[in-house]
Amino acid sequence: MSQELAVKIHLRGSLAERVGNICAQLELTPAGFAEYALEQEVTRQEIYKIRDEITIQEIDRHILGKGQTLNIPLAEEDRALPRLATCQMCMHEFESPPGRVEGPLLCEDCLAMARGGDFSSL
Repeated sequence: MSQELAVKIHLRGSLAERVGNICAQLELTPAGFAEYALEQEVTRQEIYKIRDEITIQEIDRHILGKGQTLNIPLAEEDRALPRLATCQMCMHEFESPPGRVEGPLLCEDCLAMARGGDFSSL
């Protein structure tokens, strides 16, 4: 289904010059360029709306009323599986600690370096 929508845009100065240059480079008429730009902006706004809806759904699923997060315990058969984490300093994977960790996750080498303050090995 095609609809005709007439829009008149008055451009002045450097913006008019920039649009003219872009139209020449893309071999588009100003009307064709306006249609393309409007289509891109509508698509971008739809993406933002969908992303916001997904964010709200995730918040509703995982965050409780007073800001608490859900802590789902591991099933017994899953406890034997290795749980990997990524060191936030060197970006290498390591087996994550079994308990809840507050603060950044660091591997043993980076944790030892951070505790000792010796950054010469970086």
